[in-house]
Amino acid sequence: MATLPTNIPGVNLGGFVTATLNIPSAALAAALLPYVTLGSQRHRIDSSDLQINVPTGTANPSDRTFVEYMSWGNCFFDVLLYMSLAIADRPAPDEEDPADLGDPFTANEICIALFYQYFFIMTRGAMSGASTNVVGRDVPKFLYTVMGFTEVPNYYIARLMTFAPEKLDPRWVRHVPFNGLAQEYISRAGLGVAGYRMIAPFKHYRPMPGIAANLLQAYEVARSMATQPASWDIHSATRSPAFLNTYGPINKNAGNLMLAVFTPAQIAEMVSNRMIYATPVFDAQFRQFESWDLLWVTPPNTLVGQ
Repeated sequence: MATLPTNIPGVNLGGFVTATLNIPSAALAAALLPYVTLGSQRHRIDSSDLQINVPTGTANPSDRTFVEYMSWGNCFFDVLLYMSLAIADRPAPDEEDPADLGDPFTANEICIALFYQYFFIMTRGAMSGASTNVVGRDVPKFLYTVMGFTEVPNYYIARLMTFAPEKLDPRWVRHVPFNGLAQEYISRAGLGVAGYRMIAPFKHYRPMPGIAANLLQAYEVARSMATQPASWDIHSATRSPAFLNTYGPINKNAGNLMLAVFTPAQIAEMVSNRMIYATPVFDAQFRQFESWDLLWVTPPNTLVGQ
């Protein structure tokens, strides 16, 4: 049977076009990267979050001094961030009857509020806007008893910002050196910072006898974290991705490790002494501790307070 020759490469298909888009993935990723990055941020403040009030009839309301904005009862961070914007980018302030403007906060009141929330970030990992002030639960004893700051946390937040406190990235505390801070605080900071509570017991308790070699090694790793100088890489407000990649989520792993290396009596004593909040509950999702073998050494450039 005879066949007819074909020449498919010789057929010009140039005019045959579909409506399907050809989207190069690398080019798309490059275009979207800034927006994905911004969307991934937990701590994000938009210009619309800033609340700025001025008296009715104020001339050039978007271009006044810091002191003027503060004198009209505005909050510290709202004014600071508002004024950090170029004038053309500042949203128009709200004009209010002078009688409706809030009482201005003094510089001393602002300083107290800033330290109050700084202390919360340092010891608990985040600012607090709690509306109750039970000592120990809602307010650290140091703030209430030693410093005499007896108002509820939200009282101090209201001096600083109108937006939710979690919108402000707490990592700014990393850049506040201890040099110059009051000795009372420096002494208190030596008792521990946020992120270390669940590993602190490994500094004070020895493991029960007969545990597996890998668990004994994991104990030594946890103990190295607890006994080394505090690091921003471990602090819960500034914890580094590299640390998480190496050791996993520290609180869950430390809790599981406690159950594996300490006796129930030891753990009960930790709870009784308020070293930890409660007896850990084993969570099978967090077993990185079983392969911990790299002792922790605090990098000098991550020392808390320097």
